[in-house]
Amino acid sequence: MTASTTIGGAPLVVGLGGTLRANSSTERALRYCLESVEQQGGRTTFFSGPDLDLPMYAPHELERTPKALELVGALRYAQKRYADAAAAYQKAGELSHRPQFAIAEYESRSQGKLAQPEAPLEKYLSTSPTEPSTRVVLAQAQQGRGDRAGAAHSYELVLTNQPKNAVALNNRGNTFIKMRRHNDALEKILAGHEERLRILEDDRRRPDTSSDGQVSN
Repeated sequence: MTASTTIGGAPLVVGLGGTLRANSSTERALRYCLESVEQQGGRTTFFSGPDLDLPMYAPHELERTPKALELVGALRYAQKRYADAAAAYQKAGELSHRPQFAIAEYESRSQGKLAQPEAPLEKYLSTSPTEPSTRVVLAQAQQGRGDRAGAAHSYELVLTNQPKNAVALNNRGNTFIKMRRHNDALEKILAGHEERLRILEDDRRRPDTSSDGQVSN
């Protein structure tokens, strides 16, 4: 499963298609359609290839695999059935300790205005404290509700393990601005900008590989 990293209230479109073979022609066509959705400001989640290799659906069988629950969660989220989506992601997280389930449950709880939306992030981090993506999402949530000191601390924990994490550098700089720590803010924002430029330059220099394995210039 692939998903956009944008967190927020933009509409979610779930793409289902392709074959069990990765990078099939149908999958590429669907990806092209989803890119158009993202260009219009929407969010996308894509299930194809191995993501579709699921057990046969049986209505009387209540047990689901983590992959099946992730698919159900995405579809319920797209339908704005946020409580059902959160329940599916919570169950997936109980079966498989993976950060995307905690983040998706948080998003569902947040969008549905359910109680304690940050609880799945905190629960995941209690056993995986150095996982960066979950920590960044928690920091963004803390920023959103005005807990600047908590957000700054969360970003600092990310940077302890990933000193060049561009998102954490930039967002912590913005947090420092609101805390009126302007010298610290300038340092972090500049560092984040430099890291983003480095990533873009690395991507520019990396050769493109077409679907048939040939390198294009």
